[in-house]
Amino acid sequence: MYNWNIDDLKKLLSKYRKKAISTIDENLRAEYECTINNILEIIDSYNEMVNQPCNHRNSIIIPNAHVDVIRDDINKHRLYFPYFSLIKKFRDDMDGTAIELQDNLQRINTSQAKIVTVTTDFYHQFKGPFQESYDTLAASFGNRLYFRKPNRNELYGGNTYSVYGTNEVFIETIKANTVHDYISLIHESSHGITCKLNQDIMWDWGKYCLIEVDSLFFEMIGTEYVSRINNVLEDGIKTKIATFKDHLYSADIICSKLEMYSKLSTKDLKSKRTVAQFYKKEIGYDKTLTFDAMYSRIQEYMHYVISYLIAIELYIIFINDQNRALDLLYKIVMLKDLSNEGYLLKVRELGIEPGKNVQEYYRLLLNEENGVKYGKKFQHR
Repeated sequence: MYNWNIDDLKKLLSKYRKKAISTIDENLRAEYECTINNILEIIDSYNEMVNQPCNHRNSIIIPNAHVDVIRDDINKHRLYFPYFSLIKKFRDDMDGTAIELQDNLQRINTSQAKIVTVTTDFYHQFKGPFQESYDTLAASFGNRLYFRKPNRNELYGGNTYSVYGTNEVFIETIKANTVHDYISLIHESSHGITCKLNQDIMWDWGKYCLIEVDSLFFEMIGTEYVSRINNVLEDGIKTKIATFKDHLYSADIICSKLEMYSKLSTKDLKSKRTVAQFYKKEIGYDKTLTFDAMYSRIQEYMHYVISYLIAIELYIIFINDQNRALDLLYKIVMLKDLSNEGYLLKVRELGIEPGKNVQEYYRLLLNEENGVKYGKKFQHR
């Protein structure tokens, strides 16, 4: 029922190749070349998606090389410097918090049509630009949406592919017959919505740390919505608590890296043994945490953690004033052409301090968890 029409991508490719050939404007030709290369990458991604279940069984995940991680982290340190204090505060505010994860999510009967219908009903709650842009996006789901089977140990996820220089959007999402199927499409649809509203949003590297704000915000309220619709309230709570733990984990990894870079010399940083010993002895990491810290990059975590902290603030506002929260989100989505620091300043000018209410949000999660355990209907308002 839903699949990518690969011919549409090939037609786009042909269109922009002709544009690149016919123009005499060198700058415009360079833009067309970026679009061409991006379309080729999307086509490759689709081919990998289609063949991935077969190839995955024999594939080996190769981590980032240690020296590449160090080099990239140091290069990005100055770029993301304005955001590090927010991440440290998040980690420190939740210091000593032990978050236990529950059993796996229960399997529920899902269909592609039902997932889309529930996602549509969810976005139709919000009158205005988000609903209007969703309807534009969903109108092309028949040949722009692909439901992929999960690989081994893969429970949820997805990707949104925005074609450079256009408002064309292609979405891939995993269908594993859990409540995550709905949450994933809500998340990826949000990216599609923002690409329709601001077609350069995925390519605005100064806005990198804010790129997940909309999707994580809609994911928060979407998780509540779909778990209620499917009568799996406990799974919804588990999901939100697991998400909180994941982002706190990411914040801790970033903080451990920053501490290491401030204490070890350039020579020491080149030694894998010295770095591993630092994480184990100075930070107190076990083998798994040490591996994650050594072979992942700060950039892999930054946009998720910062966006999550902003999404929490929008969620707290949403509880009491839905229209104000959506208006603030729209303003954030439409920001463009600023520096990394400039985007943070604009968010603060809107009256949002990332991470300010993180403890309050976690308290709400615990209250909601207790409410479900004891059969109570937890109400935000």
